[in-house]
Amino acid sequence: MPVKVLLIEKNEDHGILINSVFLRYGNRYRLTIVPDIEIARKYAESSDIIISNLYLDDGSPLDLLKDPYIYKNVPVIVLESFVDQETVVTLIKSGVLDYVNKSADMFESLPEKTDRFLELSNLRKDRNAIAERQNKLSTAIYHSSETIVITDIKGIIEFVNPAFERTTGYSAGEVLGMPVSVLKSGQHDRAFYDDLWKTILAGKPWKGHFINKKKNGDVYEEDASVSPVFDESGNIINFVALKRDISDMIRIENQLRHAQKMEGIGTLAAGIAHEINTPLQYISDNTLFIKDSFKKISDFYSNIKKSAESGSENKIAVGTDLEYLMNEIPEALEESMNGIRIVRKIVTAMKTFSHPGLKTMQKADINDAITSTVTITKNVWKYIADVETCPAENLPEITCHIGDINQVILNMITNSCDAISERKGEEKGLIKISTSFDEAFIYITIEDNGAGIPAELKEKIFQPFFTTKQIGKGTGQGLALSYDIIVNKHNGGIKVDSEHGKGTVFTIKLPIENNE
Repeated sequence: MPVKVLLIEKNEDHGILINSVFLRYGNRYRLTIVPDIEIARKYAESSDIIISNLYLDDGSPLDLLKDPYIYKNVPVIVLESFVDQETVVTLIKSGVLDYVNKSADMFESLPEKTDRFLELSNLRKDRNAIAERQNKLSTAIYHSSETIVITDIKGIIEFVNPAFERTTGYSAGEVLGMPVSVLKSGQHDRAFYDDLWKTILAGKPWKGHFINKKKNGDVYEEDASVSPVFDESGNIINFVALKRDISDMIRIENQLRHAQKMEGIGTLAAGIAHEINTPLQYISDNTLFIKDSFKKISDFYSNIKKSAESGSENKIAVGTDLEYLMNEIPEALEESMNGIRIVRKIVTAMKTFSHPGLKTMQKADINDAITSTVTITKNVWKYIADVETCPAENLPEITCHIGDINQVILNMITNSCDAISERKGEEKGLIKISTSFDEAFIYITIEDNGAGIPAELKEKIFQPFFTTKQIGKGTGQGLALSYDIIVNKHNGGIKVDSEHGKGTVFTIKLPIENNE
């Protein structure tokens, strides 16, 4: 495209002479000549450069520079026969790019000067843009609520923003020149930091979760990303860490998780009491029967003993059906032992389900977790559905927080029961729970033939507090917390396949080996 040059020249001869010079360059330039400022305003903003006399009948080019767009984007060159040095300085300070003294030689070289002026103007624009970006970046860094730390390649702190000071309690002056390990809490092992340094020294960004320590000794948690900074040769010169304090969020999540667990335990409590009460009832009844029977047998034995001691040959009147007691007592004992086994199974399952929460992950058997959760939820599902389990043989133990995994399985069983209850009709439903595995992951599949999930709601089911249940039928946190436990806490995955009116399949993927 041609360079659009606006020439403000009241001397007609000078205008014709300058125009002839630009015409020698063909279509490279498009020159527009106007005699005064008023007309020039119509063309100024669409021009690439303005060349103007200083003294015009209706003003000066400085009037054009009052327009912010022209001041910033269109360079203005003053063309005049003579101007004193003090005036030139004033012009430059006012925004004029340069001053050119009129002469015949100058007219001949004006196209070349125009090119150089444009290059100079573009260079200034680039510098101003860079400075503006730097100012914006600096402002953003200083006003950011995220902690920003810049270190050298050895981890020595070179810069921290005010958010760092607010979060850690350290002032910038206290930590500049210190190793970033000043924040260590001692709750990460060496392998954790080895993985971090191995990643960033390889030129890759690292993302993870820190448990760090403030100046006052308080421990806090933050999500972080650490990225290398390269020079023009591709060498790493710095590391930039962007971190967000999530201590409050974790506390709220723990409260919600606790509330969800208490909701689940509340749901189970009555059912477990009922399941235990039934075998306890016939243990109690059988114990009373055996106690009464023992008294009758004891009386019978006493009569025999007395008769033997007296030498009497009279027949002993037996008011007790001894044969009946001899048959019934073993059955009562067996039934009681069976009841004890049922109670022990429920108590053991409850103990396994309520596995104490540990700060670190431990090896655990998912098949055992499913068995125990199915057992203690029996009163939740036994009137609604049959539960089939298909545990994979030789399923490897996985590194996990097993108490949280138990909670997820409980949530899934409860949701399946609710979905089956929503179907019309009284026919019992079916819940299938199976496990499988490959080299890196184990998979838990929970399938039901309940009401299914409408297509328009599938994307929302893992959102916090979203629920399709009636008021009082849950907090809407079960699936959201399950998603958080599987995806965020265990680096796994959870997906749902569902057809409205036909059923739902949840598939949970968990890594066999895991890191916090």
